[in-house]
Amino acid sequence: MELADCRRKYLTLNCLHAIFESLRRLLFEAPNLVRLNDSRMNYHFFGDIHGSLSDLIFLWDTFWRDSNKIEQNHFVFLGDYVDRGIHGLEVSIRNPKNFTILRGNHEFFNMNYYSLLPEMQIKYGNELGYQMWTRLNDCFALLPYAAIVYNNIFCCHGGIPKHLRKMEEIESIPKSLADIEEDSVAFQLLWNDFYTRDLLLRTNEFYREPRYFSPNVTRGAGFMIGNRAVERFLRRFQLSYIVRGHDFMACEQNGYDYIELSNGAVFTLFTNSSYTGSINNTAYLHVNIQLENVKIFPLVLESEEFFNKSEMIENDAELVAMKFKDPYSEQSNLIRQQSQQSQIRIDRRIEEPIPKIRNLAKSRSRRKRKKYRTTLNV
Repeated sequence: MELADCRRKYLTLNCLHAIFESLRRLLFEAPNLVRLNDSRMNYHFFGDIHGSLSDLIFLWDTFWRDSNKIEQNHFVFLGDYVDRGIHGLEVSIRNPKNFTILRGNHEFFNMNYYSLLPEMQIKYGNELGYQMWTRLNDCFALLPYAAIVYNNIFCCHGGIPKHLRKMEEIESIPKSLADIEEDSVAFQLLWNDFYTRDLLLRTNEFYREPRYFSPNVTRGAGFMIGNRAVERFLRRFQLSYIVRGHDFMACEQNGYDYIELSNGAVFTLFTNSSYTGSINNTAYLHVNIQLENVKIFPLVLESEEFFNKSEMIENDAELVAMKFKDPYSEQSNLIRQQSQQSQIRIDRRIEEPIPKIRNLAKSRSRRKRKKYRTTLNV
């Protein structure tokens, strides 16, 4: 069943049951660590969506409405599809082909209880809403925790675990894990943060950069990861990059943040354009075939008029029922019109890849080209 066939005020129960059943069959055999080494593919990475259906439609309209664009492209989402937006349900189930969807810290019962559950009870009533919320979380429990692209890029929602010695520890995380605190590796993959340049502004002037791992004082959960720990991780597993989401504050100014290291880099991405209650910048990361180029592109919905028309108002039952009337025509057209109005500025920005990261990608790809090709031929 195609999601486009469910064009009503909101998805019907029959549609939901069919989608949940398909998702469970699809994800049940999926590994916790996905390895993506298709030499035909370009890879695109996206950060937190947090229930923003308008952003998801914008991405769909931009990247995969045209089936010809999908054939040589793979899209990796880094977690947190629900909470803090009124369309967490619809966002979480739009899953076309050529997608890898990783689990975020909000894809757990205890994290989305206060946002996703009320949303579904508004849409389907208390009892049925609770049942659908439970089934959706059952699907979330089957999502993978990490991905490795081209044997060179490690992807997760949060950060690298403190005591990870081999990747098999990620693969051995129990399936259908309901309580994230039951598994330390899973918890850190979804909750850890990297030390970023603006961290002092978020904490206080006495906070020092950790050399390896230290308690995460900004969240009160997980660890803060220092650059030396990241460099050690990259050397141990012969990687060049880490790509993750999870940290809006690091991305607030540009939609992304990156940390350049002696042997690689860490990218942080955020893809919800209305997270703060007003328009904020978002970005995605593009890696082309054989790691010849690594670029960050802006995805900016800057129009206040668009934001007002989007009616991003929380806890409004009537709005929730009305807004999903026909998102694939009316709202999608609105997003397309607004994006075209700011296209000139966006085009200027996307022609400016980060020079140091781009050069690093080329140098790394030369050194690893022989090994990379051997891997692909296996």
